[in-house]
Parts: sequence; structure tokens; C-alpha cells
Amino acid sequence: MYNRSDYYANYISFKEKLIVKFNEQQKKKNAPIHIQDIFIYPGKGKEGAVGEAKVQNHIHTHFPESVRLLDHIEFLANIANEYHQAQYCQKNNDGTYTIRPECLNKITRLSLHEFSLYTAQPIDQADFSFLLESIELIVKNQHSNVHLLLSSLPVVTDGNEILNVCLYVQCGKEFIIETFSKTYASRIDHTYQGTINFTQPGENHDLEWTDKKIKSSCMVNNKLYLSEINGFIAYSVITPKGEKIFDFCTNIQVPQPLTKAALLELQILILTFAIKEGHILIECEFIAKTNGLISNNNIFRVSTAGGCQYLQIIDICIDHTLAFSKHRLKKILEIDILNNHDMIPNQVDQLITSNCIRTNIDSLIAEKAFNINPKRYIPLQKEKDFIKPIHFSDNPIIKIYPKMSIHKTKHGAFIVNNPPFGCSYTVIATEERSLSGFNKDFKNLVEVRNNKVRKYILKSSLEQTPLFFNYYSDKTMNRLKKLLSDMMERCKPNNMEKLFKPESYYFKLKIIDYIDQSFDDIFSLKTKDHAFFMHHINILLSALKIELEHMSKYPTHDLIKDIVAMLDHMNHQIKPIAKLKVG
Repeated sequence: MYNRSDYYANYISFKEKLIVKFNEQQKKKNAPIHIQDIFIYPGKGKEGAVGEAKVQNHIHTHFPESVRLLDHIEFLANIANEYHQAQYCQKNNDGTYTIRPECLNKITRLSLHEFSLYTAQPIDQADFSFLLESIELIVKNQHSNVHLLLSSLPVVTDGNEILNVCLYVQCGKEFIIETFSKTYASRIDHTYQGTINFTQPGENHDLEWTDKKIKSSCMVNNKLYLSEINGFIAYSVITPKGEKIFDFCTNIQVPQPLTKAALLELQILILTFAIKEGHILIECEFIAKTNGLISNNNIFRVSTAGGCQYLQIIDICIDHTLAFSKHRLKKILEIDILNNHDMIPNQVDQLITSNCIRTNIDSLIAEKAFNINPKRYIPLQKEKDFIKPIHFSDNPIIKIYPKMSIHKTKHGAFIVNNPPFGCSYTVIATEERSLSGFNKDFKNLVEVRNNKVRKYILKSSLEQTPLFFNYYSDKTMNRLKKLLSDMMERCKPNNMEKLFKPESYYFKLKIIDYIDQSFDDIFSLKTKDHAFFMHHINILLSALKIELEHMSKYPTHDLIKDIVAMLDHMNHQIKPIAKLKVG
């Protein structure tokens, strides 16, 4: 057992070491990150700006559009991979390439403008799911730190609404694909016959699931619709006739990434929240109308191969003008620390993918943003080749499409003629740049948030250490043993009771038995979580108190009062420890 002075000295020493370790981890996570951007610009004016949505007869019509779209995406991924390999990788003895150690925090990213992957007809959800699976097979064979912004695809819902969907792909064996849709549609957006472009009706409701079945005493065969409101889950219950029973916004965040496992966890959270609100939802079995793959979550954390992190923000066209990202990030920063205690990275990158929109200074979160659209051409920063030679002649995609050709301009750009999908385009690689920080509006907000998270993490880490646990558990166990001894002494029958065995004698034995059983449960607690330990002692002592108070009808009422007073005193000492308040 630790005495007070030894404990305090050890505690301060451990705390200082923990702070040093925490600061070192944050320093590593926030080490400088560099990005080389590659932009793709269409060559046929308005027709080329919307993929194949306005193309009458493509030169490669002997291949299905879906096949050509995948080949197009694969070739774009290969372009980014070739640039990355030439700039940041080293060739191994076996002919493979690995990222050079000094380049583990350097990213090569290829970005497309809005609508550039629009097909002749919208993509239904089954085909979209297949497309994602096929893209996964492509990107897992590219280098880590190769990123793709695939913007954008027309995905049609069961209600004939077109979701304008972007994919942000982090390539490599451990690939990540972020999938999100445009929140607000513009009147000039491309439309398809018999459909309407999805837009947010006031609040942000673009993520929608339905369930197979909801069973309850009052809601049989009703449908549960889940939606996203600024990153939080909302739900509505609809009768088979289409009548809405209620519509409710929760405080539950949309899990990222949105996996099947996350959906199962989400189901439990929804049910728990609903019960607290008095909404009876039992045995919900969720099925995503968009397979749970599309949200408007355009803000996400990105990690490099070197372990650094930054916040990626992508605005789709008019969402940028309406400052959707600013509003959403403020909501994220307001989330209770207990529900989300992740540090916000110091570095941030903001991209705008659009067809014609201008950059709005009032909508910026980062110190600067890059706007990718076919009307705002970004030239090379130097009029010479600043990259190593790139060779595409051996690419298998070119061999599949003989009419496809590539030639290099005098300024180092590439022009790709007759690609598998869409019109001819220009590939422009800009010079490597360092990621920026948050602008002055958000810098202070992020610092305040991170300071709170830092305090929470350090406090939680300290409280979970064996030093902290052993001190409190040893101290509490000694108190409990003393309490048990005092209560047993108080309940012990006197000599007269032992001799004549009146009712009070049997009553005291009964009390001793209750106390003994309760303390057996307490002393059998096995955990390294001191909060759990203290909380359960509190529960067990409270349960014992209730049992004893029910016996107050017996003649030895004063005995019960004395024992209850002892329990109250002990619980009073435990509660401040059991209730771990974050300071």
C-alpha cells in the first residue's frame, strides 16, 4: 500500500512522463505533410465537362460504358501511381518499389472536377456497389500515399433522385474509400430524364436507410428511415401507408468509416436513444437504400504512411458557396468530449470540386483552398519539367484501346487523346506544396477543442494506470474490511441472546448472512478499471442497504439504523471516485 507522500511523488513523476509521451505522439502526428497535386482538365468544352452524359457516340462504343468507366479510373490511378513512384519511391532488388523513408509523409493526389464521371444514364445502387468493389481491386495495387478524388458519379435512388457522389480514395494495401454526396443541388446541374437532382430540404437529410422490419407492440411492419443531419443520425418512423409517426434528431454521430460492423453498433445506439426518448423500436434490421455507402460526410481525417494526420475537406460546387463545410466543422467541434475525444490535426487541406463555381473566401476553413473546375485552369508553376520522366507506353489500358494516344507538351503536361471514357483531357502536375493550417476563424476553435481533449486524455490515462488503481483499490479494500469488521461486531449477538435465542438472535444472524454474502461479491470483483471497480462497490453497498431497510419492521430497528449509517458513510467516500468527472 502507498502512503500519501509516496503516492503523490510517484503520481507527479508518472504524470510528467505521460505528458512528454503525449506531446511526442502529437508532434509526430503533426509533422509537416507535403502534397503533389495532379489535375485533369477536359478538352471539349461543355460536352467534355460532364463525362459522357452529353456524348452521343463514343469512339470506343464496342466496349460497354461500365467497363470503359472502370478502365478510365484504373488508368487515372496508374497515372497518379507513376508520378508517385517517380518522385518518392525507390526500386528494390526484386524489381518492386517502396516509398523512400524521407518521403513517408508525401502524398501524390490526382483530382477530377465535378461531373467528370457522369455516365450516359445514372448508375443504380446495385451497379454502384459493384463499381466500388471493382475500384477496391484497383486501388489496393497502388502505392500508399497515392490519393484520388473521383468526382463525380450520378447514383440514382429508389425514389429517382440523383445523388451527385464523390469518392476520395487513399490507395495501398490498407486502402480507404470515403464516399459522400453533394448536399445542395444547383439549378444548372446536369439532369436525367425522369429523375430529379437530390438537394437538402432545409436541414441536411441525405443519408437514408430503411429496415426490413420493425417489431413492437405499437409499431408492427413500420419502416425506419435514418438520415444524416450535419453528421448526426436522425430517424423517422413511417407506417406501411407512408404516414410519418415521428421524426427525431439524435446526438449520435455517423460512424466513419461506415462499415457493416459500424452499422450493427449504430443499430444498438439508435435503439438505446429511442428508448430514452420513449420511442419503442424493437428488433430493427437496417438495410441501406444506398447500401450504407453514401453520406454527406465531406470532412474526414487522413493518415500518411509515416503516421502523420491531417483533416481533409472537400466541397462539391455550391456546397462551398453555401459554406456547408464551415457549418459542419463547427458542429463537430461542439461535440461532447465524452462522445468524441480525438485530437483535431493541426494541418488541413480544402479542395473544391466543381463545374464552374468560384472560390468563396467566406467559406474557407483552411488558409487556402484549391478549386478544381474545367473553367479555372491551373497552369504548371514552372515552365519546365520538374518531375522525373513518366512513361505510360507499357500501360495495359493503352493496349486495350489502340486509338488511345498520349503525348507530352513542352511544359511538362500530358494530353491523353481518345481515353476509354469521356473526352480527351490534359494531365497537369503541380509542384509539391506543404499543407496549410486552419484560418484564423477556426484556428482558435480547434485549439480550444484540442486543449479540452488533451486534458481528458491525460486524466483518463492517469486514472487507468496501475499506480492510480492500486492506490485507490488498496485504500478502498482496507476501508471495506474495516467496515465489514465494524458491522459484524455491531450485529454480533450478546451472551443473553446466545443463551436464550430470542427473535433478535435469529434476526442478527440473518443480517450477518446478508452482509457476508454482499461482501463476498465485493471482494470477488476482478478488474483493472478503477472506475468500474468503485461504481460496482457503490451498487453492491446500495443493494445491501435496501435489503436491510426492508427489515426495519423487526424489533431491532436501531441496529438497522446503525448499519445503514455505516453504509451511507462508506458510499459517501466512494461516490466522488466512482463518478469520474472530466475537468
